[in-house]
Amino acid sequence: MINKINKNYYSIIKNIFIKPFDYDVLCSSIDSLCKISEKQNNKELINELLHNFEFNFSSLFYQYLILCIDKIVHNTIPLKNVFKEVSTISNKDCNRIKWGIEKLMTSMIRYTPKEKIHEFFPYTNRPSTKTFIITIANIVKKKNKN
Repeated sequence: MINKINKNYYSIIKNIFIKPFDYDVLCSSIDSLCKISEKQNNKELINELLHNFEFNFSSLFYQYLILCIDKIVHNTIPLKNVFKEVSTISNKDCNRIKWGIEKLMTSMIRYTPKEKIHEFFPYTNRPSTKTFIITIANIVKKKNKN
């Protein structure tokens, strides 16, 4: 049952199939897998939402943007610290990450039709980076509740 994809989670999965099992370890292992699945689903949903906009999807900064939104979805940090947190995780300079995401946003605003931007941001043609992050995070949170 454990294939190439599951090798990353082997230490968790093995606790589900080992007999006799410790009930607490079994529950903990299942919870861990559920959390991993939830994180993957959130990132897929964020990616799906971002495909409404004209981003450079191959940019490394696009991955940082997804990570920023994901951190806000999970309420792990306040919005004002999101770039610092992502820089710590990715071991990159905070100012460079912020700069790159802002450039990514500038490009997105230039190439995304205004009507599409207005679907998500009816009050502006040029949402700020932090406004964009919090708005997309709130949409993901709302979809998760449904």
